[in-house]
Amino acid sequence: MGREFRSPSLGTDSLLSFAAFSGLAAFAVFAIYCIQRWRKRSSVALFYEICDQHKLGKPLTKRLLRLADENGFSHPASLFLTPDVWDRQFMRKGLGADYDRLKAKLFTDDTEPS
Repeated sequence: MGREFRSPSLGTDSLLSFAAFSGLAAFAVFAIYCIQRWRKRSSVALFYEICDQHKLGKPLTKRLLRLADENGFSHPASLFLTPDVWDRQFMRKGLGADYDRLKAKLFTDDTEPS
């Protein structure tokens, strides 16, 4: 009859379960932190930042990213950093009617006095 009136105690199974859950939660938080940090430092992050600065829409941004990928650019931001890339034929074909407008928007120096 003494067993029924004992106060419940915290067993080792409960402690191990709590420790495993806590460890898993800590690992998940660390993994999310690492992924977010990697994305901020990736070459694609710079590409998206440049697209945002130039106020390019999502469809055009996706097309530019696809063009960079299809033509072997390891860093898609190099489309913006090297104007001679825009003289290549794949850019004219890939952008079609948007080509001239976009090239002028990106590479015209607005700081020069008229």
